[in-house]
Amino acid sequence: MNAAATTTRERSAQMSVEREQLVTITVGKQQFGVPAFRVREILRRQPLTTVPLAPAEISGVINLRGHIVVAIDVRQKLGFGARPEGDNVMCVVVDYKGESVCLLVDGVGDVVTIDGKNVEPNPASLQHSWVQLSRGICRTDKGLMILLQIDQLLAGTL
Repeated sequence: MNAAATTTRERSAQMSVEREQLVTITVGKQQFGVPAFRVREILRRQPLTTVPLAPAEISGVINLRGHIVVAIDVRQKLGFGARPEGDNVMCVVVDYKGESVCLLVDGVGDVVTIDGKNVEPNPASLQHSWVQLSRGICRTDKGLMILLQIDQLLAGTL
């Protein structure tokens, strides 16, 4: 095998590590990126059964093809406040510790591929609670996208 072929293969392997596919979601007017490999499916609004005494960010549970799945209102979890009545809502089902969890969001966009070198670290002025949930910020053609860390988002809730 020649050196040029090895170098090309190494560069290709590095790019695959540096590049990542994200599902874009909207909460409020803010765009977020969720790792695509964590997303199991995307659904329109599902009938919710409320859970008495649950924290405000737990909207309830849904029946997903015979499986009971907890539904987390990302607006509440991120401090955006209560969802206005009649607002559109989408359900992004993600994997969390081997279980399905429904993230209720305002909208779902495209799957985008980002280059790791375009991800900026969190600004030092961000609140500590936001820094815990974000692994960086990426510039997109639609503005800045915060890269959510699913495990940290759901930790303490489930």
